[in-house]
Amino acid sequence: MKLTVSRVLADAGALWRRDRDLLVRVAAPFLFLPDYAMKLLLPQPVPGDAPVSLSVAMQAQARFVGDHLLAYLLTAALVQFGIAALFALYTKPDVRGALRRGVSLWPRLMLAGVLVGVPGTLGLLLILPGLLIFGRTILTGPLLAGEPGLGAVAAVWRSVRLTRRNMLGVTALAAVTLLLRAGEMPFDQLDLWLRTLHAPNPVARAVVDAAGAGAAALAQVAACLIAVAAYRGLASRGT
Repeated sequence: MKLTVSRVLADAGALWRRDRDLLVRVAAPFLFLPDYAMKLLLPQPVPGDAPVSLSVAMQAQARFVGDHLLAYLLTAALVQFGIAALFALYTKPDVRGALRRGVSLWPRLMLAGVLVGVPGTLGLLLILPGLLIFGRTILTGPLLAGEPGLGAVAAVWRSVRLTRRNMLGVTALAAVTLLLRAGEMPFDQLDLWLRTLHAPNPVARAVVDAAGAGAAALAQVAACLIAVAAYRGLASRGT
């Protein structure tokens, strides 16, 4: 079956309208709050006035991440658990059942994220290869949730096989999800500007950081719903 991008997006929107209450109850504590805490309590360092080379800036960023590695890992783990619970909602359609199912799904989803994320992120340096990698593996999360006992590697390869006749469609869906995830960037830039002021307003920063974390959480939810909709359109038909 050929995948229609507009149909997948429409189906994802229908899932959001139907399940919005359940989705928010999972996303708020596991996607929104950890990211909000990081933005508010551990903001990125403000660059100095003097221009620096890209290598110097990357070294400074690496040092900052290294100094706060535990906080980054904890935040990433909580967010990944939230994503696992979102996928589990479509096998256990209640929050408590999804959280329990998410516990067993979480390690495999994290491993699959590494297997896909490393080559996919490197591929984004050339744009199209990265989009193709993320597109061909878009069904991995729903496959792990919907097919108990399926391992991370097997889920990735099964997604690649299921999307082989829809490379253009899944690549377009990957582009949509990445664009959605870029929605928090204006808020991050505004937060950076607020912190360069002599006396930044803490209330304004709290509002801006909440908006940025909310945009990021909504983008993650949207990415999950797009993946579920694509899975239902392709995997359920074995194509």
